[in-house]
Amino acid sequence: MRRFIVFAAFLASLISITAFTSQISVAGPPQANVVDAPALKGLIKDLGYEVKDLNTEAGKEKFSFDVTRPTLKIPLGAEISPSKNYVWLTANLGEKKATTKFEDLLVQNSKIQPNFFYITSSNRLMVAIAIDNRGITTGILRRIIDKLADDIVSTQSSWGA
Repeated sequence: MRRFIVFAAFLASLISITAFTSQISVAGPPQANVVDAPALKGLIKDLGYEVKDLNTEAGKEKFSFDVTRPTLKIPLGAEISPSKNYVWLTANLGEKKATTKFEDLLVQNSKIQPNFFYITSSNRLMVAIAIDNRGITTGILRRIIDKLADDIVSTQSSWGA
């Protein structure tokens, strides 16, 4: 009987600790060096891009800028997630076509990750990346933008520019 009580007490403490730590990880500590919308716009401008405002509503700001490659001019969107935890870079590749080979896009997802293809509820084919919103610099942003643009170009035959 004593063993049962000791085991039950141990189990109850383990459950309490697990519940407490899971609440801590959900809430998370305040993030340092988080980029807000004006800072994101400034970083993109610092890279030499002309930035256009797509949405100026506070908390929902979205920007657009063009990345040029020899075969494509790629309009990218940039915005901060509502949670402020991520900076999203997206490219609208046009309306989903009946001829698009979605199996090819799934294969390409494994090659271009962490970038990925998806289809919106309004039937648009998109490619995107979510960037952890901590300590983003122009160097980090340049590397990610270049990879996204290069991946869009290299997968052109799968999504049909």
